[in-house]
Amino acid sequence: MSTKKEIASLHKVVKNYGEGKVLTKALRGISMKILEGDFSVMMGPSGCGKSTLLNIIGGLDRATSGDVKFNNQDFNTCLLYTSDAADE
Repeated sequence: MSTKKEIASLHKVVKNYGEGKVLTKALRGISMKILEGDFSVMMGPSGCGKSTLLNIIGGLDRATSGDVKFNNQDFNTCLLYTSDAADE
């Protein structure tokens, strides 16, 4: 029995745009795992957060809160997202 490698994992991921009265909640507490060799599909109506989720998984955008890992790399502590990265 072989064990599949975890490619991506999200735990309670939230993504908000704007603030105050103009706050848009794009993702609300998404948790999921994608395993090596799995075929995954995201379906939903326009504006439901599909592209936002893919951008977060791919490292193009950052979650407002929650844990995001890709190939066991924690995107919350990745150098790409630290405040010091812009200074280097």
